Amino acid sequence: MSSVTAQLGTSEGELSSVFVSGFVRPGYDEQQARKWLRERLQLNEQGLATLLGGRPVCIKKALPNSRAEQLRQAFEAQGIAVELVVAGESPPASTPDTAEQTDAAPEKAQLEPGQTELDQAEPGQAEKARAKASTAALAAPAQACPVDLTQLQALPKPLPAVLASLAMLAANITLTGVYLLLLALLPLWALERLAAPLFAETFSLAPYLLTSVLPALFMLVVFAIVLRPLWAANGKPHSAELKLNQGQQGKFIASLKAVCDALLMPVPDVIELSGEIQTQASYRCTLLRFWQGSYQLRLSLPQLAQLTHAQMACVLVQQLALLRNPVQALADASTKALQSRLATSTDFFDDSERPASGIVSRVKKIYMNATAGLFSNPLRWYECLLRAWQRPLLKAADRSAIAIVGSREFSQSLYQRLYYEAAWELCAEQVFQEVNKPQLVDSIAGLIAHHLDELNTLQKRKLDEALESGETRVALAFPSDRDRLVMAEELDIEGLAWPKQAAAELFSRWSELNRQASLDYYHGFGFTPDAESLLGVRQFAKQAVKEKLRADFINQYFNRWFEERVFWRIPSADSIAGLGEQELLEQLNLCNDRVRHHTADFLKLKQNYSAIKNNFLKFAIASEIRKAGYQFDPDELAFSDEQYRYLDEFLKEAKKDWSAWLTANNKLCSLMGKRLLLASILQRDGARRKRAIKLLQILSGVSSLGVKLRELQLKRAYLPVLEQRMKDKGEDNHKKRIERICKELLLTCDKALSGMEKYPCLIDEEYDNLAARIRSRLKSKPSLEKLDIDAVQEYFLSFYKALGECNRQLNAQLGMICQQAEQQRGIKPVRIEANNYESISD
Repeated sequence: MSSVTAQLGTSEGELSSVFVSGFVRPGYDEQQARKWLRERLQLNEQGLATLLGGRPVCIKKALPNSRAEQLRQAFEAQGIAVELVVAGESPPASTPDTAEQTDAAPEKAQLEPGQTELDQAEPGQAEKARAKASTAALAAPAQACPVDLTQLQALPKPLPAVLASLAMLAANITLTGVYLLLLALLPLWALERLAAPLFAETFSLAPYLLTSVLPALFMLVVFAIVLRPLWAANGKPHSAELKLNQGQQGKFIASLKAVCDALLMPVPDVIELSGEIQTQASYRCTLLRFWQGSYQLRLSLPQLAQLTHAQMACVLVQQLALLRNPVQALADASTKALQSRLATSTDFFDDSERPASGIVSRVKKIYMNATAGLFSNPLRWYECLLRAWQRPLLKAADRSAIAIVGSREFSQSLYQRLYYEAAWELCAEQVFQEVNKPQLVDSIAGLIAHHLDELNTLQKRKLDEALESGETRVALAFPSDRDRLVMAEELDIEGLAWPKQAAAELFSRWSELNRQASLDYYHGFGFTPDAESLLGVRQFAKQAVKEKLRADFINQYFNRWFEERVFWRIPSADSIAGLGEQELLEQLNLCNDRVRHHTADFLKLKQNYSAIKNNFLKFAIASEIRKAGYQFDPDELAFSDEQYRYLDEFLKEAKKDWSAWLTANNKLCSLMGKRLLLASILQRDGARRKRAIKLLQILSGVSSLGVKLRELQLKRAYLPVLEQRMKDKGEDNHKKRIERICKELLLTCDKALSGMEKYPCLIDEEYDNLAARIRSRLKSKPSLEKLDIDAVQEYFLSFYKALGECNRQLNAQLGMICQQAEQQRGIKPVRIEANNYESISD
């Protein structure tokens, strides 16, 4: 809704006309909006095309304001932009003659996607039409501007900015002159050194080589280095389909003209739309006729889609103010041209640009990379000078922007730019995540809006802190955002009252322009997608949500399965020998689905571990006491009368439960072990695959040891109880049992350490093998001759803990390699029904 609505009266006596602006707002479903319009207004297809043809259409005249406001709210709830105009006043800009009947035929034929009104002209008249549009396109009435600019006083041209522009021009002319002089003199000087001795009266070969040939070769090498900027490639050609003209975008162009006139800034001769990241103004001219150049404004449509009216005005004013006068415009144009040439000279040779194989390619690569390093320092010095000279220009541009929008809105635009750039980076990663098969959407602007919504509070807080600490800036030559923020606060200007609405409302046919700009952006990267094959933003957002849930789910079962006391049972490589890649991939898919399906079973097993183990341990200790020939009271071991009376039956049931738990756990550990083996073999990166195989070999030995240690852990649990009874009740028959358990614990640790000496320590480079790392975590080994039960228990537990920590770190490394392999192979979760798999306890 335009600012006209804010000027309407609120009394019932005043009347308003309701205009549908001809487009559906970004973020709304256009098909749903069309369906609602068809049902609400009883329209046929021709009338619907007229209503959403990009031109305002009046649907109701002279309605009371309250009724008009109700209609506006109803239409805008569906995403259809509506304007209210006081009855009797002029209709909105570019509004055709309207009638009460909305099913009338449109005044002009609908434009095809990617076609402008100029493209509809006859071939012989196209150039005349374009020339006429470029000179007379900006003659719209100033009242189309969304704010009243009459109260804004014209800002004077700042003298420091003019002086800085003159200094930049002088520096650019000097630098260009020196460069051209070197290009001319170096080969001539080399030729003179080679030719002059040949015409001398005396000629000697040895002095000729030393004093003529070698210096001439050196100068030719320098000439080859200086020649590098001529290799600079021109930027990608911009599509002429995205040029704006008065007939299409009268409201925006008239608003822009009003702002330029108010601030004494040049009105752009050419206005284009792009799908790039930043809006940029430029002055384009030829070397011989630099005074007859044209002012051009290239609008970033994705950026405009995220801005309000005021923020858009701020961006446009900042750019156009840099070209406020001819001297300033020429200085800016020459600076950008030099920067482009010098910056390209510092680009290293890309293998994708290789023109041919063999010696030619290698020589070019050496030349390009060597000259890139040599040109980097001169460019850095040149940019240091630019920062000093451009600061007055940039400050003047910021002052112009603050004057029109106010200090507060200017400050908010700085934060908004940071959020937008962060979303843009996410967008670029998402769009071009696969070089050969990118996932392209039909709206770069919509994609950025999606990522803006995804930025959480913590991410925004980090961006805010970076801005407030002076770490961010628009470009290298610009002052930091913090300096600009401080300047805005010191000026403390109120600014004009701008409507709190999206800048996109100033544009007609927004959805079509959005699609065209996105296609133009893709073409600039060498992609030529079919418009019909582009993915809708809403569809992409749904897929992104699914991918995020998938990633969270994958991380969930990785994190919940991988623990230090879980020892996987790695199958032998012979079990998959002879299988092709496709068969391995199918097995990995099935194995992965089973892992996901049984995650709940695994978590339940972990939850029940302590209860099942302690229950079995309680009856096992009671059985050991009876085997030694002693009795015990039920209260000593927390037995009920029934459990005490039928001890053997309860021991049998507890042992059965424990065995069932071990069986189920072994099945799951074997399942995960097979999954890790398959994923390791299918890893495409050779170095990662070799490391994964080494990790599997280590884990295979650690796993077999882990099963043995779990059994010993139960026996170790007997020791405190048996030792206490031996001390308190004099039950000496437990001594031999205690000695056998202690000896078994120590011997198992010794045997395990000896076996792990053959495994390299892949988790810590300080140790040669895994055994050395575990020994570094152990205290001195207790003696078997003078048995200390507490020392034996502490030694065994520390060994068990050190081994578990190594197991966890090995699993973490292997898990990351396997997870990457699955992502490379496109392993995706599928919906699994519970009856598709047998129970884990079967």
